Amino acid sequence: MSGLSLTLLLAGGTVVLIGLYVLVAYNRLIAQRNLIAESWKQVDVELQRRFDLIPNLVEAVKGYAAHERQVLENVTAARGAALAQAQTGAGPAAGHRECLHAGNRRSVRGSRELPQSAGE
Repeated sequence: MSGLSLTLLLAGGTVVLIGLYVLVAYNRLIAQRNLIAESWKQVDVELQRRFDLIPNLVEAVKGYAAHERQVLENVTAARGAALAQAQTGAGPAAGHRECLHAGNRRSVRGSRELPQSAGE
């Protein structure tokens, strides 16, 4: 083999190796770009799922708010009745306690009837 053919062979081999390196690097970059695009699509899917759950959350909060409003009204009415009895001096103190305990029993019974959340 002559020196010129050996030089051409080495130069050609180097060019082929550099070409292979560029090709592999380009394929890796494209694969990474596709992976990033797919990851962002998954983020979009999760955000859409959360957005779709908002109406359910609003309805659950409305249900809890209605229940809490009813409990507060019951307790307030029982407390007012107990205070009114205490101020007028009518009835024993046990009557006041019974009135408040009845309100608490209704509250506990009502809490068992709370709307169930989607997570339970």
